[in-house]
Amino acid sequence: LVILAIGALSWMLVHRDTPSTVGQAVEALPSPAVVRAATPTAANTFVAVAVPLASIPPPPGRQPRDTNTVTPGPPPAIATAALLANTTMATGTPPRPSPGTAAANPAVVRPNGPIIRAAPIAGGGVTSVDDLRQRLLAGGAQPAPLDTPVYGGSNWGGPQDLSGSLWTGWDASYLYLLVKVTDDIFVQESSGILLYQGDSVELQFDSDLAGDFTSRVYNDDDWQIGLSPGNLLSPSPSWQWWSYRGVPGPGAIQMAAVRDSDGYTLAAAVPWTMLRVEPQPGATFGFAVNVNDNDTPGTLEQKSMVSTSPVRQLNDPTSWGTLQLAEPRR
Repeated sequence: LVILAIGALSWMLVHRDTPSTVGQAVEALPSPAVVRAATPTAANTFVAVAVPLASIPPPPGRQPRDTNTVTPGPPPAIATAALLANTTMATGTPPRPSPGTAAANPAVVRPNGPIIRAAPIAGGGVTSVDDLRQRLLAGGAQPAPLDTPVYGGSNWGGPQDLSGSLWTGWDASYLYLLVKVTDDIFVQESSGILLYQGDSVELQFDSDLAGDFTSRVYNDDDWQIGLSPGNLLSPSPSWQWWSYRGVPGPGAIQMAAVRDSDGYTLAAAVPWTMLRVEPQPGATFGFAVNVNDNDTPGTLEQKSMVSTSPVRQLNDPTSWGTLQLAEPRR
């Protein structure tokens, strides 16, 4: 008994100062993790390598740099898309939707800004920025603003420094993104898991919005993808997949990017198979598109970020907005 008591006391002394954030980190980033990145092949395939958790640099949304922003409260009770078309986030504790509720009301939404509606467009992947632009316009896609700083607000110099517009579309094979970025100084000298330290775009996507509506940590149906225009000196767009729970399905992202007089435009087609989604008209998903800014050539630095969700915070899925797949026009 004496030996057991001494052992228990020793354990308590060793672990008494262990910060509670350790348990949170393990919950958010189970080990081993998987990093998925595009390879420099013509087919734009990707490789997956299992690596120890400690050796992975934390991607955007998991770093102390974001702690200077205001942490949002949980979203309010679930409502329909029609009721929340132009609402912003409020405080309150929502009930978890029951399977019956989710089945009866597939248009569950997060009330973080206006719903972004993806237009049904003609298929074909991404061959060029202009081709996707024309197909989105023909499908009736409307722009969503990217003008709210959610990180580095003290560094943000206004819309001419960093802002943009997002058009979204969908077909049976892909989710399409067209991001027109206004950026007074273009700097992208990073790649891979650090691509967010240069001018770039991020997609955050929750494929089971009703099923984990109240979850404030990533699970196996939440995805985060970095999309880089490259250095724009040559055709060099690239993407990086950050995944800590789910394993993406087959497929590869198609991308194109061009330099504009006031910034750049990036086009991307993300396969539904990678997101493990079977798209249906009217379906809703957790969704945020964010744009990173670096204004200092020769550095790897994230100066600021703007988002489609005015309350986008860290890697908290409840702070994302909503994407709805629009019905085909008749």
